Amino acid sequence: MSRKDLNIKKIMSQLIPTGTIMPYAGSFTTENIANLLALGWIPCDGASYTKRDYIDLYLSISNNFGGTGGSNGTFNVPDLRGRFVRGVTYTSKNDPDASARIVSNVGGKQGNSVGSLQGNATGKPNNAFSTSNDGLHVHNVPHAPVNNNAYAIAGSHYGIWNSGGVTIDASGEHTHTLVSGFDSESRPINSYVNFIIKFSAEE
Repeated sequence: MSRKDLNIKKIMSQLIPTGTIMPYAGSFTTENIANLLALGWIPCDGASYTKRDYIDLYLSISNNFGGTGGSNGTFNVPDLRGRFVRGVTYTSKNDPDASARIVSNVGGKQGNSVGSLQGNATGKPNNAFSTSNDGLHVHNVPHAPVNNNAYAIAGSHYGIWNSGGVTIDASGEHTHTLVSGFDSESRPINSYVNFIIKFSAEE
């Protein structure tokens, strides 16, 4: 590679701010990670790094995603394995639960801050789910005797119905809890990639 090509690569590398996160379509093989390191990128896997070894990245993201104190302490990179990213809400109302966000790792930021983590939740849909409402009603009891004749209902037992009706008692208007028919999480259509973060301004 010529000196000119090296200079162009160096300039292009410096145009990408340290701390930038990008999707990467390659797998995290040993060879690919080595190539990424040579270009100034590391995986967004939540790993802990020593501040002095990755000072440029630490100065960019600090302990937003976790870490320990002191000049010789550590800091964590974002863990984006199986997670979506979301912009900090700041003064907007786009995240009604911003104040309840927790730390990604010990020592990280929480609440309305870069690095905070939010768990699964399911909001009420705009078009609410509903079941049919049949109101107060009763159901007929099948095969109930309706006169003085008695016949076998099951086994060797006999049943003689009282002179009242042949319906079950009314339980009133009520609802039922959903116990099946749903998935393990709510999610949009998505495709897997790896995320990487820029740790150095130069190669």
